[in-house]
Amino acid sequence: MELAEWLGHRARAPGIKTPLATLFARAIAGTDRAPLDSTWSETPIQTLGTWSASKWQEVARLADLAANREAMGRLLVRRNPASTQALNAMRDLLGVTEDEYRERAGWEWVLEAAVRRSREPMEVVASLGTVRLTSPADAPRIPAAIGSDWPLPTSLPDMPRQRVVGQ
Repeated sequence: MELAEWLGHRARAPGIKTPLATLFARAIAGTDRAPLDSTWSETPIQTLGTWSASKWQEVARLADLAANREAMGRLLVRRNPASTQALNAMRDLLGVTEDEYRERAGWEWVLEAAVRRSREPMEVVASLGTVRLTSPADAPRIPAAIGSDWPLPTSLPDMPRQRVVGQ
């Protein structure tokens, strides 16, 4: 399967091509609900990042959908559970909106985005959902070390005391 070949090459891990091909074929054929070994489906695939096989199955579905624009249009125009699941996967796994997903062509970008996001550190917080620990690209950067020319605050006893009005 071409998706598994590409991903194995991208991750420089030829040994995962065959298992991924099986996993992706099940996802795309719609037989992913068949019993998978629970260790394989929920254990992170370390060579690809921190995501489990079940998340990579969702990525395979999104990549397959991106490769077939006609099927993408048919699925996304409907507002049913399958399209809702696809939209949630786009947002959660790829970090894109429906419009951004529709604008891009081909399946390679889906796998590339998934590889990058699967390698980002994440923390699961029960009340908030999944929270990304990295800062956004446009966040101001704070210097790692403060140089000797940085003015240090004076201590409190050195500062003059001010009287409060009325005392």
